Amino acid sequence: MNKRLTALLAGLGALVLAATGAAVGMLTPAQAAPAGSTLTVDVNFAPFFLLDFGPDGVHEVTSFQQPFDPSRGDQVMFRDELLRHGRVVGHDGGACTVTEFVPADADKIKLTCQVTFELPEGVITTQGVATENPAKHLVITAGTGRYLGAQGDVLLTEFPDNTGSVVFHFARPHS
Repeated sequence: MNKRLTALLAGLGALVLAATGAAVGMLTPAQAAPAGSTLTVDVNFAPFFLLDFGPDGVHEVTSFQQPFDPSRGDQVMFRDELLRHGRVVGHDGGACTVTEFVPADADKIKLTCQVTFELPEGVITTQGVATENPAKHLVITAGTGRYLGAQGDVLLTEFPDNTGSVVFHFARPHS
């Protein structure tokens, strides 16, 4: 397997960040994260866990040294640390499912991903389509606590050293 594919799959393990933050009372949508604001956190990606659904059965893949042939339906699960100023402030967790594998394409693997970010002031849920590109774009689907009623998008960027960044862009609600 080439290094680019390896980097993609390792990075997918990082798509999930969840924090076990302090409990926060539910806020009204008017009190949610301010529209037009951003929140940035760093990511330490944990080792990935992949289920390879092949013609000879299901195989757990925990190392790229193991034989692995990506195919539709394979799943990557992850839980990573979220940090601010070097201190863990939360975690992400999620799963990505391979929807297409085309070795001749520049982005060989296409996935659909659902990622939940747990932060001290609430939870943000996201989903989106990802490829081997180190920049992953997700849409905010819901939130709790400070993020109740949140709308917007997320840019998760993977760096080659198993770290990355997540930028939450909170959109102005449409009337």
